Amino acid sequence: MGNNSILKTSDGGNTWVNQNPGVNSILRSVYFIDPNLGFSVGSNGAIIKTIDGGTNWVGSAPGWPEYRAVWFINKDTGFVAGLGQTGPNTIPILYKSVNGGANWTSLNATISGPVYDVLFINDSTGFIVGVFGAIRKTTDGGNTWTTQSSGTTKTLYDIFFSDSLNGYISGIDILFRTTNGGVSWIEQQKEKEKICFFPNPCSYYIEGDFSFLKNEVGVLQIYDLLGQLIWSEKVESTSKKLSLSSLKNGTYYYSCSWAEGNLCGKITVLRD
Repeated sequence: MGNNSILKTSDGGNTWVNQNPGVNSILRSVYFIDPNLGFSVGSNGAIIKTIDGGTNWVGSAPGWPEYRAVWFINKDTGFVAGLGQTGPNTIPILYKSVNGGANWTSLNATISGPVYDVLFINDSTGFIVGVFGAIRKTTDGGNTWTTQSSGTTKTLYDIFFSDSLNGYISGIDILFRTTNGGVSWIEQQKEKEKICFFPNPCSYYIEGDFSFLKNEVGVLQIYDLLGQLIWSEKVESTSKKLSLSSLKNGTYYYSCSWAEGNLCGKITVLRD
């Protein structure tokens, strides 16, 4: 995604083909419900839709607001989030559609500024994040939202769940994790305390320094960008060499959990 463009791959990320979205907008977010039906949103009020896997897009970009995220629960029910303008003031934008994006209804986001991401883990339970450390949760499909404590005033930009219990929220120099479906969020250790993997990017093998475990047993898990678990094994030594020959070119998330904490980050597989 980017300025007037959406990229599509049909070979696991090895090559990408530019799609014509038909709008003059910076596209910020894309979400596909199935291989054919997808939505994308962005600047200038752009909300566009495809029913043929991205070959053709229909929609419009009428001006404000600026949309930053889109999420659909099913083919009918979806949400878009972002920011609007009232005079000199920036206001939160959160809309819901129950007819596949044909019409949108405004929701009360209860955030004092831009909403940067929206995600649902089932038909009724969802989250939004935004400025001043805002985390909001709904359990009734977006009709009402309750405040969750983050303990920070930093802007939060992204939310990601690997399953119904385990999720992450990231922001400016900050990362939170939940292991109970968003009931509580725990700030994670900073970038400098991430696992040292080398080489990274790697081709077929990568080695990690696990000396921080201090004789404890850890569990290393690797997820693809869709949040699907593709690797899980115990770590019982100070270093471990992994064979990643089965993984395609691309970026993957890792998480290593042990009794005293959790470290997470990214690794990249890159072959000629």
